[in-house]
Amino acid sequence: MGFCKILKPSIILFHPSWFLGLNERDFRKNQMVQSAIELNAAVKAINATMVIENMFGPELLRDKTRERPLFRTVEESVEMVNRLPADIYSAIDLNHIKYPEKLIYAMGPRLKTLHVADGTDKAENHFFPCSGQGHNDWVAILTAINAVGYKGPFMYECKYKDVSEFKTCYESLYQAFIQSMNKAGK
Repeated sequence: MGFCKILKPSIILFHPSWFLGLNERDFRKNQMVQSAIELNAAVKAINATMVIENMFGPELLRDKTRERPLFRTVEESVEMVNRLPADIYSAIDLNHIKYPEKLIYAMGPRLKTLHVADGTDKAENHFFPCSGQGHNDWVAILTAINAVGYKGPFMYECKYKDVSEFKTCYESLYQAFIQSMNKAGK
């Protein structure tokens, strides 16, 4: 944290775990809560906010000897966030979960930052949102973002050809969202 302090971060992100051994999920959940509470004191000491990112995991088992990381489903993310102090927040990676809008709704005011990328829910794709390669429903995602009153970063974490594509992509996603709102009479 001493090195982080030099950068004066406002948000510090942690992953909740790496792959787990079989049948150790409950132990790892308890350990993660204890670690998060200790780390949060250090994060607050440098005037930053702690966030924990949801992890990738369409199926529980990674292989015959390992389970996927913690925070892999909406239900588990809600369970874990509810066990944490109110000043530890959620970072949602839109590429890590099928139907990320459900996690956005579930996290609500605990959502502090987004990692914006498209995916297939089968691999760590990190597709550019406007590439058409992933399965995310961007209107549903923007509707959820709007519904929970999210005002944080829209941070791309994806492959791209030229940085100028970010603005154009965001504008096209936003226009699709506005058109859906107009159709719905909202």
